[in-house]
Amino acid sequence: MSLTKFARAALEMLYPPVCAACGAETADDSGLCAACFRDSGLISGPVCDRCGVPCAAPVCDACLHAPPGWDRGRAAALYEGAARRAVLALKHGDRLDVARAAAPWLLRAGRDLVAEADLIAPAPLHWTRLARRRFNQSGELARALGRLADRREAVALDLLTRTRRTPSQEGRNRAARIANVAGA
Repeated sequence: MSLTKFARAALEMLYPPVCAACGAETADDSGLCAACFRDSGLISGPVCDRCGVPCAAPVCDACLHAPPGWDRGRAAALYEGAARRAVLALKHGDRLDVARAAAPWLLRAGRDLVAEADLIAPAPLHWTRLARRRFNQSGELARALGRLADRREAVALDLLTRTRRTPSQEGRNRAARIANVAGA
């Protein structure tokens, strides 16, 4: 057994893995317990090619009427239930382990996009928000995704800069979220 595997096993004995959504102890470090995994809202089946939401047509109504600023996108899960709780645990609960657990979900949803991408660039935080949170959750996701996809060299953590503070996106609809970060 390598030193890294030994250290990880010892750490798991002291701090057993817990579900990112409900806090229950889990059998492994996959991020969610069985009950929360069933409630995870992971997306499967046909999706909108622009934003990744479940959709039988090639492009959803929202993207037809207000196209996003990118050509292709994917979503790993709907932002509800256990997936929402896991995201919030990563963002506000110092659960950095969620990024590593979510990387396989992200890669499954967007393997073709990750393989074709020149860069994997996380959404930047304003320096005041970064100081408050102590880490950029999307940067942690990008790092974990790059590692899992064997694309470490493509991860550009400092490529983008948030030039102005923006209010929280919480509770805003799609149009309000876009307007909130315009020019930021």
